[in-house]
Amino acid sequence: FCVVKMNKPAAGGTSLGLKLQTSDTLINEGQDTEALDSPADLFTVDPVAVADLDAEKELAIFRIPFGAKRYIGFSAQISGTFTAGNVDIFFTNDVRNGRR
Repeated sequence: FCVVKMNKPAAGGTSLGLKLQTSDTLINEGQDTEALDSPADLFTVDPVAVADLDAEKELAIFRIPFGAKRYIGFSAQISGTFTAGNVDIFFTNDVRNGRR
């Protein structure tokens, strides 16, 4: 399972959405600018208003979809200019015990 949750409350922005993406290859592999090459979307976390992005807010819990390739990553869809907030994204075998 993949768990996506707020660690610290968000402030200053309008909304936050996320996309789980996958690719067979990376751009600039091994460098600080490493990124997915031609990523395909696997899962979308719909935008959530900043007023609802409290600490410990669970944004999504889902199984990694079929179709995942060698590399996976997340892309943020940000609306506005955020001044605070942290998102935790982690994988766990047991979602009941995986929630931090």
